[in-house]
Amino acid sequence: TTKKNAPNKDEYRRVELDIPKKIAQITKSNSVNSFLFVSSGFADPKNLGDYLKYKGKVEEELKKLNFPRLGIMRPSFLLGDRKENRVGEKIGIFFFKILSPLFLGPLKKMKPIHSEIVAKAMIIVAQNDLHQNIFESNEIVEIFDLINLPNTH
Repeated sequence: TTKKNAPNKDEYRRVELDIPKKIAQITKSNSVNSFLFVSSGFADPKNLGDYLKYKGKVEEELKKLNFPRLGIMRPSFLLGDRKENRVGEKIGIFFFKILSPLFLGPLKKMKPIHSEIVAKAMIIVAQNDLHQNIFESNEIVEIFDLINLPNTH
């Protein structure tokens, strides 16, 4: 969600933190072996911003639950069709697309990524034992590229 959709701070926390944690706990209590979660690039439980802080806290909770197969996807700006118009996000995506060729080395994880690539990479993670739990945006693209599906990025 966005703060615009949930301007009440408690409601925003419930949607971004409490509900994902509860879903993971229910999933684990029902002996589900795989759990995949779309987090965010730069998620950090110590971040001052609520969005990245809550994503980081959910990630911590997921790790504690010890799923046999856990995939935490950390995409950068997500590209794709949306029902709502997010002006700030569109501006960010525009500039990140322009700057993308300059994102080399550790900055590769900042390149915008299409939501379809994230979804297909999640399927690969769910079906394979990759010995990794957290996948940064550039690693998501690498997983996607490994299976040689028609590429949309």
